Amino acid sequence: MGKVENPFQKDDAVEVEIDDIGSLKGSVVRSTSDAIAIKLDIDPKGEEELMALIMAAFNDLPKIEEV
Repeated sequence: MGKVENPFQKDDAVEVEIDDIGSLKGSVVRSTSDAIAIKLDIDPKGEEELMALIMAAFNDLPKIEEV
């Protein structure tokens, strides 16, 4: 597969689907030819839950509901 142009611009609305987490909405805060950075539209509790899920996956720990 060849190089793909990055179609995203700063402030574009995006929705990201992540396995075992679901759909998260946000907006593009930075866009380069290789990557984008997204600010997610989640409240502080949702942010803590997302960080816990990411850390659990990274460290191969059980999910919160499994503890």
